[in-house]
Amino acid sequence: MGAVLSSLLIAVPQNPCKIAKYKDMPPPKCVHMTLGEEDLRNKTIIIVGDVHGCLEELQELIRLTEVKYDDKCLYIFVGDIINKGPKNVETLHFIQKLGAYVVRGNHEERVIKEWNDLKSGRLPTFTMNYSWMEELSESDMNYIMAFPYTITIPSRSITVVHAGLSAWKNINSQKPKHMVTMRNIVGIDNIDPLESEETDRGVPWASVWPGPQHVYFGHDAKRRLQVYPYATGLDTGCVYGGSLSAVNASLPGTVIVSVPARCNYKEY
Repeated sequence: MGAVLSSLLIAVPQNPCKIAKYKDMPPPKCVHMTLGEEDLRNKTIIIVGDVHGCLEELQELIRLTEVKYDDKCLYIFVGDIINKGPKNVETLHFIQKLGAYVVRGNHEERVIKEWNDLKSGRLPTFTMNYSWMEELSESDMNYIMAFPYTITIPSRSITVVHAGLSAWKNINSQKPKHMVTMRNIVGIDNIDPLESEETDRGVPWASVWPGPQHVYFGHDAKRRLQVYPYATGLDTGCVYGGSLSAVNASLPGTVIVSVPARCNYKEY
């Protein structure tokens, strides 16, 4: 299988958005978003790791990047911008006002499920870990539900996803569950390898990603910063007392900007 992977490329969608239906989770209207040069507006592309409601660290990170790159930055977040952290709603509003792009993460999906369960009567009130959601409006939820699963920039050979991609499937064949949860590939030498959320079997999916698109992702705080030839993992565990990291994707190589967490907000 390893030899086969090197010849498999992720297909760029023919249309900017592809609409699909999934059984357990309402999909965004735009599942796979494509950004053209007109969307980039000659700005520096900054891709930011998992924020998890750590607003103060995010504000400091934005300040550092705007000073470094003359306030000409376009921000793309790898998902999990909310939940677990101290200022979830404030973080959501800050990112929205920033005019940033965000891909859907597993914690956005958990928030969507919690909201839908409450609205449908399956829950009488928000469960304890989601009590902060009482401050969310319908407009906030519409914003969250619109996050695509991937963002691709063909002119820069960049794809952003929350968790991972399967190298033997084109982008329109990726399963939503895997895009927000996978960390490893199990049975890489088998005809039909498996995507796995666990890290105790197999290898990191990013370590065998063949390119040529460079994939930026999050979701894997245990491994912290991951740098591979064609993939960069940006979840450096801010909410767990690590740091919040971002990369300048407009420059060759890996130029990382990091802000240390102000405290350990959550046990891993």
